[in-house]
Amino acid sequence: MSEKKSAAAIGVALAGGGITGYFFESGSICAMLDCGLSLNIFSGISAGAAVAALAAHDLPPHTYDPFSYVKLHYFRDMNKLSVILYGLFGAALMLKSKKQRESLYEFCFRAPKNLLSLKPLEIFFTQTLTNNPKELYITATNIDTGEEKVFTNKDNIPKAVRASCSFPGIAKPTVLNGGHYVDAIVSCTANIKAVAHSDLIICVNPITLTPVPTGHISERGIFKIFDQSFRTLNRVRLEADMQKVEKNKDIILIEPCNCQIMSKNPMRKDLRLEALQSGYDCTMKILSESVDIFKKHGITINRPADKRSFD
Repeated sequence: MSEKKSAAAIGVALAGGGITGYFFESGSICAMLDCGLSLNIFSGISAGAAVAALAAHDLPPHTYDPFSYVKLHYFRDMNKLSVILYGLFGAALMLKSKKQRESLYEFCFRAPKNLLSLKPLEIFFTQTLTNNPKELYITATNIDTGEEKVFTNKDNIPKAVRASCSFPGIAKPTVLNGGHYVDAIVSCTANIKAVAHSDLIICVNPITLTPVPTGHISERGIFKIFDQSFRTLNRVRLEADMQKVEKNKDIILIEPCNCQIMSKNPMRKDLRLEALQSGYDCTMKILSESVDIFKKHGITINRPADKRSFD
């Protein structure tokens, strides 16, 4: 008697993307499950770490809003802080005395280590993740060494998620196992290598470049230039992440079909439902276009008769 072939293992690598990225990826996971995919292995960084942690515990991410437990009033505080710092730097440049300039610079660099606390996020996951998880990999960056650190089920997952979401300048580094960690997006876009041992990889990346007319970005000011530069680095690193796996390994890349939703401020809470629907719809479209790849691995896509609508 021939042995029954086991189902192909699907590894899901989730990139960062702020609050809107969290909901885009939550919608994406929802679409995968609605299509009957059995997701076995999860990797996540930043907001993707929050999605991965919930999905690995068989908890539907789209029904949770872990970032609502963090009081995100820091943009108001950041705007005030920016005005103060710009003013101080401007004043420093006008001072003739080198000693006065150095004193003012030192004052600026002794700003608070964070503008919000992610402790409530850690508490949320501590209270929510109660059952035994599937294979899970959470990545953060050691701020002292610049090295990537991958945390697994053997580690403190709630604190690992917090570490992976500790964006520099927004949240202070998270101390875990003696190391000081910040957002993994500092060192990589998506830790695809962590799920490279799976038969098929699905990578979800919410942050993409937005096609714009020539010269448009430079006319929008320093913050838009910085934003587009970050998105460019994100794309380059994602390509590097994909090259770290075997060349014959199948990778399905899911990114926003309509870049407008993710070209806006990724921390906007009012875009939750729009991002959730976008993630769901884009994933449904890309899964349909990838039927041949799934067949190659003996996987059938069972699209639901009615498309899910989030409201």
